[in-house]
Amino acid sequence: MTLRMRLFFLVMAGIIPVLATQAYNQAALRHERRAEAQRSVQLEAKMVASELEQIATGMHKFLLAVANSAQVRPEATGCNAYLTKLNDQFPGSLSIGVSDARGEVYCYAKPFLPGTFNNADRLHFKLALAGDQFTIGDMMVGKETGKSALGFAYPLPHDPQGPPQGVVFASLSVDWLGDHLARNPLSPGHTLTVVDHNGTILVRLPERSLRGTSVPAPWQRIVVAAQPVALPSNDPISHTEGFFGFMSGVSSAKGIGVIVGVDEATAMGPANQALARALTVVVIGILAAFGIAWLIAHGAIERPLQSLLDAARRWSNGDYTARSKLRRSPVEISRLASAFDAMASSLQMREADRVINEQVLRSSRDAALLANRSKTQFLAAASHDLRQPLHALSMAVAVMQARHRDDADTPHIERIGRSVRSLSNLLNTLLDVSQLDAGLIQATPATVSLAALFEEINEEFAGVAMQKGVCVEVTPSTLAVHSDSQLLGSMIKNLVSNAIKYTPAGGHVQLHAYDNGQRVVIVVADTGIGIDASKQEAVFSDFVQLDNPGRDRNKGLGLGLAIVRRMSQLLEHPVRLQSLPGTGSVFTVSVPYPTTAASDATAPRVDMHYTGSILLVEDDPLVAEVTAILLRQWGAQVTSVCSGEAAVVLLQDAGVPFDAIITDHRLPNMPGTDVIKVALAHRPGLRAIVVSGDAMADMRREVEALGAALLQKPVLPEALASALQA
Repeated sequence: MTLRMRLFFLVMAGIIPVLATQAYNQAALRHERRAEAQRSVQLEAKMVASELEQIATGMHKFLLAVANSAQVRPEATGCNAYLTKLNDQFPGSLSIGVSDARGEVYCYAKPFLPGTFNNADRLHFKLALAGDQFTIGDMMVGKETGKSALGFAYPLPHDPQGPPQGVVFASLSVDWLGDHLARNPLSPGHTLTVVDHNGTILVRLPERSLRGTSVPAPWQRIVVAAQPVALPSNDPISHTEGFFGFMSGVSSAKGIGVIVGVDEATAMGPANQALARALTVVVIGILAAFGIAWLIAHGAIERPLQSLLDAARRWSNGDYTARSKLRRSPVEISRLASAFDAMASSLQMREADRVINEQVLRSSRDAALLANRSKTQFLAAASHDLRQPLHALSMAVAVMQARHRDDADTPHIERIGRSVRSLSNLLNTLLDVSQLDAGLIQATPATVSLAALFEEINEEFAGVAMQKGVCVEVTPSTLAVHSDSQLLGSMIKNLVSNAIKYTPAGGHVQLHAYDNGQRVVIVVADTGIGIDASKQEAVFSDFVQLDNPGRDRNKGLGLGLAIVRRMSQLLEHPVRLQSLPGTGSVFTVSVPYPTTAASDATAPRVDMHYTGSILLVEDDPLVAEVTAILLRQWGAQVTSVCSGEAAVVLLQDAGVPFDAIITDHRLPNMPGTDVIKVALAHRPGLRAIVVSGDAMADMRREVEALGAALLQKPVLPEALASALQA
């Protein structure tokens, strides 16, 4: 964080209390304004309700006087004239009449035909007749006028023991009621709603277009409540937020409700203006504070620091003569400048030492690079030279197998063949450790049957275990997995070999597999010496042997579990170890299910027979001899040459027929791939096979592009026969 930012934060720390005080004051002001708005609408609702109460009380007294007049009795004459005279006192606002107990109007303030009007369906008539008191009905449409009106009624005097004789009624024009209430204008932003006891709107001010519609049920329930209330709400008519006061009619005005509201923008206007003024003052104050802080930061901090940075940049470029020259800056900056200048002097003195050390390091680096190149060349040479005799041995074993079919030596030769194959696989794995680290070896996953793998392991290690006195128990498995068969086999064999090596005589080594519902788990368990928990991770490192501090080579190199770890990471097969000293160890390898159905556990046997003409190009006499013998035993006609040049001469002679060519890749002057190119150029249909003891990943793409087959030494006879017959 820069010093300028720190200074700004310091200014903010001083401003925050002011902001907090302003925020508290504004919150209190807005709260008070809300309360004031609710009190205001409640007061206005009460005033309107009082005015409606006066109207209802006047109507009550008026109807009471009319009901007690003898001129409205059914038998009286001049009733219509009497009511007409009374009605003329309320022009356009009131219609008065009298009906009997059945609702038949027999006296009315306006001309009418007797028997044409009936009030039995009017609410105010029903309430007055049933309650024997003054009542207010709901909004109705006048049968004679066709206009909206509010009904009032009062029962005629009658014998207390007898039924009512009839009802005096009056219809008050809703238009007149609206005009009357509009004479006292509402405050800006306020609304007035008058409803009957059914929630039907009688008057809505200032707009009047909503008469006859109903207010929402929540408002209706509040209006008919006995207690007045004020609360914030959403106006369902104008769909605006605001504050509303609800007042239900009492006494003579019972049945009429009043709702006065004010929209939130109007009610909170003064508070919003006060908030805007406060924000303006705060923003101006913050900008002023930050401006002053910026000036201080720029003049007293940034400019001196920039001088220090310029000097430091020159030092970083190797100019240790640069100095800050800050003498008039604040005391703290001056002290920092002096320290920087002293550091520059020290760096200038150390530069010579750095140059010397750099030369030493460069020499060490060059030596390390040379050693690494030598190691790479050694591994390449060792790969070819070690595979070459094994390849000859593999071919020789194949010759012996062909000569000793179904005799007493056959089982022994079969065991030798299996040992050679196992040794070949192990050698391939050991020589490819460096390629595993470099990511040059690519796994080729396929469906692998564990039955054949377990059988091979049982045969391979049975003799070694017997010599040591260790019992190896391999549980046959019908499971299949998705993995690289060679790499997975190397992993499991390394684990079994380690288990036998570290299990004393009389102990047991077990190999089995099970399905845990998510993956197939291969288990190698032993009753050996065990591994302490603190050393269980170390055993997977290169050249680590816990029981071989003297580095006895007879006990191996300590690469077995290191190879297992590398292959586990390459194949994504997690390896787990559980062990206790003195009780043994359990290694588990988690392998995914196969993506396709597993093939038969036993691979189809290759027919060791080929009767074509073969050109064999091999510079190693021993390998050439045993390979030619093997091919001739299969029925082939073999022509053997020791160089690529000799092969080219034969291939260019059209009189010499060939069906296939087998060539070593590493030839004295001409690589095998070049020989294949010449062969295919002169004989397009020729079956071409390249045999190599080098890393296959380096040439696989080139050989495949030629349409040839690539086999890695030591070559198994089955693989060679399969390539010829393809």
